[in-house]
Amino acid sequence: MHVLVNSLRRTPIFSQLSTQQIEALINRCKVYTAASGAKISAPENAVKHHLLILDGNIKSHNKWLFHGNEMQYCWHLQSDESLCRFAILSSATRAMDATATSSTRYLFINGDEVENLQIENYLELQQIESNMNTLNTELLKLAV
Repeated sequence: MHVLVNSLRRTPIFSQLSTQQIEALINRCKVYTAASGAKISAPENAVKHHLLILDGNIKSHNKWLFHGNEMQYCWHLQSDESLCRFAILSSATRAMDATATSSTRYLFINGDEVENLQIENYLELQQIESNMNTLNTELLKLAV
């Protein structure tokens, strides 16, 4: 768990969160398993979830219309827990489909929760900076 949390902290999505916040997010998530060939679909609102592959492989497609033509992009994600590697498909769209291409362990992390924590951390930092500026101003007044 500790290795996963530290690895996630080095990704852009989770870099603004503390170790404790990431750990709490992960602890609230259910770990799923899928056999090769099984469809992996996000909970009802797929656009709000990050798909974290703990161990195994998936193939994912995203389809959309562009000037009346159907476009498609395909990802192959691979992870190996024994090598402390994971893969993440960040906030997939509703049109995403994912299929396990090997025995796979994965979880979904709610993107709204991650974003709310990022906002809370930002606001807390802004408050600390404001308090520091006020303190510096008061100290300057006392020095004069």
